Amino acid sequence: MQSPESIMRDITAFWQSGQMHGESILPIRSQTDVNTTVKLAFVPGDLPRLVKCDLTQTYEPGKDFTWEPGSNEINIPADSRIIVVRESDLYRPAHSQRHGKCRDQDRDIFFAPKGQYRDMQTAVSYAFDVKQWKLAMRMQPAGTLPNITAKLTAGDPVNLVFMGDSITTGCDVSGKYNVAPNAPGYAQLLTDAISQKFSCKVNAQNLAVGGKTSDWGLEQTDNIIAQKPDLVVLAFGMNDASHQTTALKFQGNISQMIVDIKASCPTCEFMLVATMTANAEWEHASPELYPQYREVLSLLQGTGIIMADVYSLWDELVKRKGYLSFTANGLNHPNDFGHRLYAQTLWASLLHTVGVQSM
Repeated sequence: MQSPESIMRDITAFWQSGQMHGESILPIRSQTDVNTTVKLAFVPGDLPRLVKCDLTQTYEPGKDFTWEPGSNEINIPADSRIIVVRESDLYRPAHSQRHGKCRDQDRDIFFAPKGQYRDMQTAVSYAFDVKQWKLAMRMQPAGTLPNITAKLTAGDPVNLVFMGDSITTGCDVSGKYNVAPNAPGYAQLLTDAISQKFSCKVNAQNLAVGGKTSDWGLEQTDNIIAQKPDLVVLAFGMNDASHQTTALKFQGNISQMIVDIKASCPTCEFMLVATMTANAEWEHASPELYPQYREVLSLLQGTGIIMADVYSLWDELVKRKGYLSFTANGLNHPNDFGHRLYAQTLWASLLHTVGVQSM
């Protein structure tokens, strides 16, 4: 169980606090260079702090890395203790793995669901100027949650249900496997933050199942209704995209889930999660569908329905740093930092809707 301080540190949106905690990087050395340069998401305002992702080692500035003020680059010398990989380490021979085939079919992406990417990644913490982030307005939800707002501000108990795929189960987060640093998945982090912030009892049920799509979700409404939910988080899209589900079909499934649940739970409200993307090199990624899913979910917002825009956040950070800095398995699961990005997006969306400020 995290301390109250660490819960709020991990879930407070970086674009509001100006504090980046544990941003993950995966240093990749080219075949010709001796030293390695890694980009951060933002230009730090002061010297960054670098630690091993399992928090067992702190790296020494000037020895393990260098940083120049005004730059968003970390330079890693050849004799650094920071783990650096070659690009060739991140691929395998074509068709040598069950999962991970590249679109070009010439090689496989290294598929590593047991923490190997976490072992290769380093965590960076630093302060920065929030003016460097331009998507805060785009990410604000357009709907309202009047019933949840009333419950939370009164400190009343809340029945919270999560429904989605393996991302929502917390698959590949370190805490799922009881390994350091034992970080929680986004669903647990959000649950803990709500309870702490609003001094209320949160009865949370995570009904997500790995590998599932919104078609399956539509069949699970009775299970959701049985929980008598006040707020349902619907987080599908990753597997829908891999199955080439059209945006119209996806929207219809989510919309029908809402209708079916509200028929039995008329005061229930909803948070719709616009999914992160898969590795664009993967043969089952659908780069064209993720933004379409985001747009159709946005159109469903209104009274009792808001959207948490993980897609826009994730897409922008991947453009800045590359996909492998955020992945836990190489293909479609977020690492510990990625789960914090999820949690921060949902938390910021909820607080904006309820009309309160984070701690």
